[in-house]
Amino acid sequence: MADIIRKEGIKPVRVLITGYIVLIAIGTILLLLPISHNGMFSFIDAVFTSASAVCVTGLIVKDTPVFFTPFGKAVLLLLIQIGGIGYMSIITLFAVLIGRKITFQEELMIKTSYNHVSMDDIGKFALSVLKWTVIVEILGAIILFSRFYLIYKFDLFHSFSKSIFHSVSSFCNAGFSLFSTSMKEYYNDPIIVGTISLLIILGGLGFFVLRDIYSSILKKHRITVHSKIVLSTTLLLIVTGIIAILAMENNSSLINLSLTDKVFISFFQSVTARTAGFNTISISLLTNGTLFFIIILMFIGASPGGTGGGIKTTTFSVLITGLRKLVSKDDRVDLFKRNLSINSINRAFFIFTISLMFVVISLLLLLATQNLQGNALNIVFEEISAFGTVGLSAGSKTIANTSLSADFNSFGKLIIVITMLFGKIGPFSVALALVEKGKKSKIQYPPLEIIIG
Repeated sequence: MADIIRKEGIKPVRVLITGYIVLIAIGTILLLLPISHNGMFSFIDAVFTSASAVCVTGLIVKDTPVFFTPFGKAVLLLLIQIGGIGYMSIITLFAVLIGRKITFQEELMIKTSYNHVSMDDIGKFALSVLKWTVIVEILGAIILFSRFYLIYKFDLFHSFSKSIFHSVSSFCNAGFSLFSTSMKEYYNDPIIVGTISLLIILGGLGFFVLRDIYSSILKKHRITVHSKIVLSTTLLLIVTGIIAILAMENNSSLINLSLTDKVFISFFQSVTARTAGFNTISISLLTNGTLFFIIILMFIGASPGGTGGGIKTTTFSVLITGLRKLVSKDDRVDLFKRNLSINSINRAFFIFTISLMFVVISLLLLLATQNLQGNALNIVFEEISAFGTVGLSAGSKTIANTSLSADFNSFGKLIIVITMLFGKIGPFSVALALVEKGKKSKIQYPPLEIIIG
């Protein structure tokens, strides 16, 4: 594993992390301005909110539509957009527009920020990221505007602002909403829920996949193996999620709804569980079985180059395939008639192990320091939601329309902030930043076989 770390380089990752911390700090300052909010707003709550927006998570300690002023909501929207696109893409794009040559260090940083190691033209990639973001978010906003203005009769300003905000929040997989109850009032509106679901899926697939699909249609060539893995895994997880949620909630939280509504709600929660954080049903009403299943989906998360967190769909696919091969006589690990490199397999297991260790330690700290009455599963749910930058929550017991984190003390909120940052940057990148580059030892020791299991 040390070989993998040594190959990737350290300095660009640390600069990338520093950049996100600076961005969170700027967001904190802007949100603390009196023009941004109504009522008392503590420093730790401002840091939490800024981090949640930059890390496109959606966990909240204040009721967003009520507590924040139009200026504050605009700040949140800007932080979400920068966090969703990735600030390095924006910096690179500006460099291209003004004609400045992109440095090798900047190339390494943008590759690191998107967990990708081979981009032929960083400038073109940054431009394609902006193009896809603008096109998809504008189309999403137009559809949402037509519903809010024509069907639900919001005035022009509110229809426009809510449409833009929710389109950006959906595509960036942020989960912030200008409705206090998220999307629960529109659970049976197929246009609104369908549009938000599609935006979430597109954002979660990642810019590599979107560009690949577009190129394959335009140039009539086959999509890459990476895109095949992402698309097939995403479809499998969504379908599995629908079936599992419907089965476990059919006679519980969904018991009084029609079959169509049950399927629609199950579909939406399956989609939003891995990346976004919107909800059309109260999470606190779900059974423990459903909560635990959603925890698994949140831990898996989105796809590489996408706007969500988690260990990523490709990591999950490699893990499952690798585990299956471990019990077979064939040493090769194949996906879509391609033999996976040992480096890819090691990296997948490394990401899974580091992520699990981080989450376990964070949970231990939360459970030891947060004296909350009720189900400990809700705290586990909150922590994994932060790691996956999802934003779903069982909800606060004391402050209406906020996440469970609102009930945490300052230390607990800080743990969640660190978890969101960890999930946004990615476990592998964080590991690179923490491990010092060292010389490879020339000493070779004899092999050792030990009893395992």
